[in-house]
Formats: sequence, C-alpha cells, structure tokens
Amino acid sequence: TRNVQSITALKLILQLALYGAAVAAAAGVRRSTSELGLTILGAGLAIVAALVIIEFVSSQQLYLMLKTALHQKARPDLARRNVARAFYPIALLIWPVLLNLWRRDNRWRAMGVATALTAFIGAILYRIDAAVLALAIGAAAGAGSLRLGRVATLGAMGATSAYFVLTPLILGGGGAPAGLAAAGGVAKASWGARLDIWRFTARLIEQRPFLGWGLDASRAFPGAIPLHPHDAALQVWFELGAVGVGLVVTYFAWLLARIEQVRTRDPALAAAEIASLSAYIVIGALSFGVWQEWWLALGALTMVAFAALTNARRLPRRRDEELGELVPLT
Repeated sequence: TRNVQSITALKLILQLALYGAAVAAAAGVRRSTSELGLTILGAGLAIVAALVIIEFVSSQQLYLMLKTALHQKARPDLARRNVARAFYPIALLIWPVLLNLWRRDNRWRAMGVATALTAFIGAILYRIDAAVLALAIGAAAGAGSLRLGRVATLGAMGATSAYFVLTPLILGGGGAPAGLAAAGGVAKASWGARLDIWRFTARLIEQRPFLGWGLDASRAFPGAIPLHPHDAALQVWFELGAVGVGLVVTYFAWLLARIEQVRTRDPALAAAEIASLSAYIVIGALSFGVWQEWWLALGALTMVAFAALTNARRLPRRRDEELGELVPLT
C-alpha cells in the first residue's frame, strides 16, 4: 500500500483547502486582534534574528544542546545550515511586520528596522545567498513600487513571467551563459552544484516541453537531481511542462494585478506585498522544492500576515456609520 504522505497531488489538494481557509479566516479577524497578532509576530522575528546571531557567535551551541537533550544526532555543519534557515521566514514576513510597526512609536519602528538589518547581516555571515538576495531584492522591489507606482507593478509582472518562461531556454542549448558559468567557478561549491543540476534539468525539459515528465518526476533522477532542481521555474517546466508554466504565470499575473488594485488606495501596503512576493520568488529560484509542505505553508503564512495587515490598516469606522439608519439625520 502506497503511503499517503508520498502522494504529492493529494497533499497539494489538502494544503489548498487548509491554507485557503486560513487566509480567508485571517481576512475576517478584527482590527485590534490583527494589530496585536502582527505586533507579537514582530517581537518574535526580532527574538529569532537575535538568537541566530548568538548561535553564529557560539558555533550553534544552543542548537546542538537541544539536539543532545532530545537524544538526536547533530553534525556541526548541518547545525549551521539548519539554524540559518530561520532567515527564510524572516525574508518573507519582515515586510508586513515592518509596515505594521511603522505605525507605532519610534521604539517599535527601531525594533523593526533592527530586525531587518540583523537578518540581512546574519544571512551574509552565514553565507545564505538566497536569503541575502531575497532581502535585498525585496527591499528594492518595495522601494520601486513606492517610487514608480504602476510601472513597478508591470515591471514585476514582466520579470516574473520572463523568469518562469525563459529559464530553461537560458540554461539549455549547450549550457549556461558565460556569466553564470563564471559565477559558478568562483563562488562556493553549492553554486557549481546548482549549475550542474540546472543544466541537466534543462536538457530533460527539451525532451518533453509541453506536458513535462509528471508531478514529482524530479525524484526519479536521484543521481543528477537531488529531490528537486533547486529552481521553481525549472521544476514546473520539468514536471508540468508548458501547460503548468502557463498556469503559474497566470497566477502570479493575477496576484500582481490584485496588488496593483491595493496600490491605488494604499501604496505602502502594496509595496510591502511586492517586497514579500519578490523575496518568495527569489528564494524559490535558488532553493527548495516547489511542493515542499513547509515552503508552501510559509507562503500561506505570509498571505495570512498581509490579510491581518490589511485589517489593521483600515480606519476605524465612525459610530454613525456602524449604526446606519438608526442614526437620525439632522
């Protein structure tokens, strides 16, 4: 009997129902509760960022102690990698948190800015390139949205579509461009490994470009593809083909169109949304499998945070508007 846990299609359906319900529920939370939840989330991110820096200084001693206390084996090199994964949720969630804290007093603002800077510096210290790029590109995308407005939204839409459509063409046809190959030669070993995986996957995509090799087919090539291609565009092309890529591009175009609608009434909120979305795409382009449960859950949690932030930024209704026709006209 096949283990249900291994049936990716079933898990995706169940996750869609669960995460969709969570986002819908967050949209109905009261304004005061939304503000409180985001403030607690902001304090939590600040604590996590500080702990990760402390772990760097102490060579992950706290993590190793916890593993030992739980009677689990822990290698120091894996401990470093696992602790550094804290930067990925921070890269996504810092933008709604920072925008929420910006409405508070200077102490809360300072905490939000300090958390973002600590995360960025920590990601550099740990050499987590995907998190560094996600934070930097997210900040640039948010600033561009505030500065350029609709042009930035259209630019994000074009860049996202081009990434998903053109990635296998760029990496296929004889290998990676000279710039990517040179980068792989001078960067750390993981970049060279990524390039090998990407080139191999691009060649397989050329064999079945329209419908792909099937959902979760990445696991069928363990010697060349370790579980997944470490690039969202290549994985979608490889497993679902041009049909799947078309659906993904349509989804992100719809999402950015919704963000543009938000921008017309709340530019700062739209800028934060574009920042988090850009960070999610950047991390997905360099790390993790598209269907990993925790990665999809993190994307859903970011949507929940923005649903709460939308509620928190709504102006409280006047008493006469709440009472409606019960208030006599004068």
